[in-house]
Amino acid sequence: MNKFLLAVICLIGMYSNAAACDACGCSSGGSYLGTMPQLQRSFIGLRYSWRSFTVTPLQGAEGRIYENYHSSDLWARYFPHKRVQVFAFVPYSYYSRKTDTKTITTQGLGDISLMAGYMVFNNGDSIGKLWKHTLSVNGGIKLPTGQYNIRAEGLRLNPAMQPGTGSVDYLANIFYSIRYKKVGFTADANARFCSANKNSYQLGNRYGASARVFVWQKMGFSSSILPMAGVTFDYARRDRDFGTRVAESGGSAVFATLGVEYYYRSFGIGANYQLPVTAWFAQGTTKPTARVGAQVMFTF
Repeated sequence: MNKFLLAVICLIGMYSNAAACDACGCSSGGSYLGTMPQLQRSFIGLRYSWRSFTVTPLQGAEGRIYENYHSSDLWARYFPHKRVQVFAFVPYSYYSRKTDTKTITTQGLGDISLMAGYMVFNNGDSIGKLWKHTLSVNGGIKLPTGQYNIRAEGLRLNPAMQPGTGSVDYLANIFYSIRYKKVGFTADANARFCSANKNSYQLGNRYGASARVFVWQKMGFSSSILPMAGVTFDYARRDRDFGTRVAESGGSAVFATLGVEYYYRSFGIGANYQLPVTAWFAQGTTKPTARVGAQVMFTF
């Protein structure tokens, strides 16, 4: 069975309060699907991502702030029917926020997400087809399982430093892929609709889109490699605190992406690097650096 790239990117950026970083933290695992082999096979895997930001507050006594976000996801996909796929994501996060005078760290289980998708059409594994197409529609829910009221020095940390959001959010995605022989192209659009938590804090809705080209290269009887390159766009509306818009929140960014994946029988491993082309977060106070990701999975 041929292996080929399925790039389904769902917006993972989570936004903060009062000069904290944008597009980071706040149970950042979950809806991101990444790349997956073999459209008709189930799998279980582990993912890791690292993002960092430099924050220059518009006001306040703090100087420049350095924020780092490490997230790991245990995730799985299962096919109850040949056209229906279901996903589960269990994230664990470690965040740090460093100023000139102190460093604050948090860690813990994030918000668990569940998704399901329907394959409108898929001939990606048809041996006799030169042109291979896939179209899927996906949706899901993010549950408030992570902590969102962690305190330091008697004060509740801003939302970007919390492993969870405390809210029930809804996820949507549409994905299309086309491949001719070894060369292919993928495109997708996605959305995350956020609700308010018990603190009356509501993250702004998130939207995203991505496009990638890839080459599927067979290396032997049971192995293949997939180099890829593309672009990702992320956008978030401003957060609301007790119904009032948070000024230093929301924004958008464009990232150039390079990645490679390798598959041997039921084992797969991959890595990707995303470089910011342009970004405007939290009224320009937050500057992202490159994003790095890696994953390992086993199909069955």
